[in-house]
Amino acid sequence: MSFGVDGEYPLPGMLSVDALALDSNSRLLVAGQDTTSAVLARYELNGTITSTPIVEFYNTHLDHYFITADAGEAAAIDGGSAGPGWIRTGNSFKSGGSTPVCRFYGSQVPGPNSHFYTVAGTECDGLKQLQAITPVTQKRWNFESLDFISTPPTNGTCPTGTVPVYRAYNNGFARGVDSNHRFSSEAAAIQEVVTRGWINEGVAMCAPI
Repeated sequence: MSFGVDGEYPLPGMLSVDALALDSNSRLLVAGQDTTSAVLARYELNGTITSTPIVEFYNTHLDHYFITADAGEAAAIDGGSAGPGWIRTGNSFKSGGSTPVCRFYGSQVPGPNSHFYTVAGTECDGLKQLQAITPVTQKRWNFESLDFISTPPTNGTCPTGTVPVYRAYNNGFARGVDSNHRFSSEAAAIQEVVTRGWINEGVAMCAPI
């Protein structure tokens, strides 16, 4: 039970695990798949936990925001793999905490062509249930992975040693465009999109200082 949250340890970017092994130096080898190819990851089992930066991107064509904890994915976006218009905003927050964060994606067709994140719990479970009963021909959120770790707020308040990560919604469903959310620990960044008509949904998670 001391291995990760409830005995679990998320592997960011890896969607499935096909094999596990220990090498001669007691390192854990994990073979699996990401969204496009086979992946082999190696883990030091005696290492200290490090805090991965969650990097924010903005698409100048779509007016969409995106975050990722995967340095490889971030580098690929920098290289144009996600299409044109993506730039780093310079904003980021840290991973770390008590609870895995569920990552969802809609679809290019029928949509929404966007990602959504929520700490594992009622909201995550509800979206998984909706996915199970919603035909693939209709808009829905599709669970991708446990992307990083954070701490859920209590009544909108974050515990000592953490900072709030706010969530804003572009009200895409009502506007007839793809839904998109911005996640940021910078209150000014959230206020900037709110002045453009986005909805401030409050504190979504709590990141380490």
